[in-house]
Amino acid sequence: MLIDRAALTPGQTLQADLVIVGGGVAGITLARRFANSKTSVLLLEGGGFSATERSQSLYEMEMVTRHSGMDREEVYATRERLRFFGGTSNHWSGWCRPLESWDFEERSWVENSGWPVGFDELKPWYVKAQDHLGLHAFDDQVGPSQGGGKRVFDVDGADFESRTFHFAPESARRFRMHKDELVAAPNVRLLVEANVLRLHADESRSTVTHASVQVEDGPAITVRGTRFVLATGGLENPRVLLLSEEQSPGAFNRHDLVGRYFMEHPHDSTAGWLVFVRGKRREALENLYMRRPRVKGSEMNEMNVWMPSRACQEREKLLNVTLQIRQPKRVKLDDLGKAVQTTNQALYGWDHDAGGEQVQKVRVWTRSENAPRADSRVFLGDDVDRLGLRKAKIDWKLGEAESRSIRRTFELWAAAFAATSRGRARIRIDPDKPFGHTWGGAHHMGTTRMAADPKAGVVDADCKLHGLDNLWVGGSSVYTTSGVANPTFTLMALALRLGEHLAGEIQ
Repeated sequence: MLIDRAALTPGQTLQADLVIVGGGVAGITLARRFANSKTSVLLLEGGGFSATERSQSLYEMEMVTRHSGMDREEVYATRERLRFFGGTSNHWSGWCRPLESWDFEERSWVENSGWPVGFDELKPWYVKAQDHLGLHAFDDQVGPSQGGGKRVFDVDGADFESRTFHFAPESARRFRMHKDELVAAPNVRLLVEANVLRLHADESRSTVTHASVQVEDGPAITVRGTRFVLATGGLENPRVLLLSEEQSPGAFNRHDLVGRYFMEHPHDSTAGWLVFVRGKRREALENLYMRRPRVKGSEMNEMNVWMPSRACQEREKLLNVTLQIRQPKRVKLDDLGKAVQTTNQALYGWDHDAGGEQVQKVRVWTRSENAPRADSRVFLGDDVDRLGLRKAKIDWKLGEAESRSIRRTFELWAAAFAATSRGRARIRIDPDKPFGHTWGGAHHMGTTRMAADPKAGVVDADCKLHGLDNLWVGGSSVYTTSGVANPTFTLMALALRLGEHLAGEIQ
């Protein structure tokens, strides 16, 4: 049922068995899990059913540290996440793949690493997320679009491995499309333009009693529930908890960890470039690493990247990094270019099937894992929004771990690629300015990190806030480490897992 906002009265109380704050991927996934069950569900979404400047303005944040590729902080902090039903899935490009198995492990060379859950525990939920999104099974050796058992091109040696990203079809990745399903469910009530101001705890600071809600152009109301799930995204989750802590000290941020360990994926499209001669031996490389070929008979596209193997990362003490070739550009060769090409062919055994007329020049994009740091954080500033709530600030930290990992990975990959006689790579990373053109992917992670020890994380292995018996957190804010895969697929798997956990608790 869709709640009529005009019928609400000042001070009115709404109540449900399960209150879900946030109508994005995590919140909608949870609500769908309980649709048509005996559990009463109240789903609160801060925006409406379409984007408005008024609602979007409540996402304004200040970037304390801004990297050079992030030209306008208001775009990153305010525009790259969407404040209406469906959340940021409304412009999600659909990149999907699981985290690596070792992302969940404690790695001696990555401080603060190690999830309290393992890959095997999450694997069945990845399969369910894959089914929900209409994806093919992930096979990093054979690209689905290739057919006939054609194997993915890889560089020689054991230091690098191919990874395939699948792109969820638009019909599955726009979560706003689940509106009618939820409105039709007799046990689900949906209230949009419901701005959750704060959560409140009882005197013992062990139970959430209610949420204060300001309805847009409507009354202030109270929402009570037996269980609450906060699923407002990697930046708003910590903001709501920090605002709630002001009213209930000691309940929502007992160990000063909320908002800390903010992680992103540093992207750089200018890290280097690759030149190779076009020809039949290049076709698999072009199809899988440069384009997004459509899988025959489906809406799904795919894209491949390279990453250092776990053994390579451990030996070299690296964070995970992916390399991808993008934006092909053909150039005619002048006499000097032909001479250089001939020399290169003699030195490196390049093919002659391009006829000496063309070479392929492509950019190499890098994307890195972000080391979890306590001083990389989201925190409250002094400015307030139109609801009277303190705005948040973001201080995104990058350091030696990322810069060294990106450059060293590129060096190793360039050497391995040259050994295949298919091309040569040039590194353009300035050692003195390693983040010269770096931006984030709007992948907001880690701000309510998961850990078994309350002094090391905000939520436990079941995503329940340490110290509170009826509050859980959904979304990528619970990530302990970032990996390099886009976060939406994993946060959906975690939401499916959380839904099953809550169903067990309710029963």
